[in-house]
Amino acid sequence: MPLAVHIEINDWTTNSNSVVITTEGAGAFKYSIDGNIYTSSNIFDNLDAGDYTVYVTSESDCMVYSEDIYLLNYPKYFTPNNDGYHDYWKIEFAETEPDLEVHIFDRYGKLIIQLNPHSKGWDGTFNGRMLATSDYWFVVNRPSKNRQYYGHFTLKR
Repeated sequence: MPLAVHIEINDWTTNSNSVVITTEGAGAFKYSIDGNIYTSSNIFDNLDAGDYTVYVTSESDCMVYSEDIYLLNYPKYFTPNNDGYHDYWKIEFAETEPDLEVHIFDRYGKLIIQLNPHSKGWDGTFNGRMLATSDYWFVVNRPSKNRQYYGHFTLKR
């Protein structure tokens, strides 16, 4: 019978994300998120946003499962002044999930832009004109994980 593995991802922070791996099967298992260090603990915490590979091995070190995962995050601000630094607002690692949808709104709830995972991100404009320094809100739909995120960030000029 194949091993059933469930991976719970708690992301959306800069460096306090966590991953919990649950296995349904007989026997003891070891877990890793880098392929180098294995542990009997199925909980990994204080993780940075980024890409990881979850590995599950039997006690005799036989590989029984592996899966790539991505811990998402977002920039708290951006400065679209064409200096090459923070010129676009984009969900970090969005390109890893092709069905990810991002909607950005102004403080009054007006939809400013909808981003897809492969776009450069938002450049701080609406209908070709630069928007003012302010806080903006977003909704991220992550169908692959059956999750939705809400938050806000600052556009600084």
